[in-house]
Amino acid sequence: MHSRIAWLVVVAMVAGLSQSSSAVMQPGTFTQYGNYGVSCGKFTSSPETQREAYRAWLMGFVSGAGYGYSMKGTMLAETDYRGGTAWIDKYCTEHPLDEIAVAAVALVKELAARRR
Repeated sequence: MHSRIAWLVVVAMVAGLSQSSSAVMQPGTFTQYGNYGVSCGKFTSSPETQREAYRAWLMGFVSGAGYGYSMKGTMLAETDYRGGTAWIDKYCTEHPLDEIAVAAVALVKELAARRR
């Protein structure tokens, strides 16, 4: 009986791993480091010092995406820190339920579209 339960546990674990592995391989997914699960609503309602820390992370994300684009031989449209953070602030005000990572991806897409 114990070996059958152990076998079912192993099968369930392998099934779970294969499902999570396929999720990682989906186009547009990425590993997010830091600020995981922070909503735009939390961002916009945070004290200015905390918002500035979030903005720094967001612009670091955009910079990393810009590097990724350059490795493929294309560039993002240029903006400065204040332009990028103003865009993020507006996006988050209009989409409080989105995560800030979604806002960062939206800014990258906007800069990519402007470059074309």
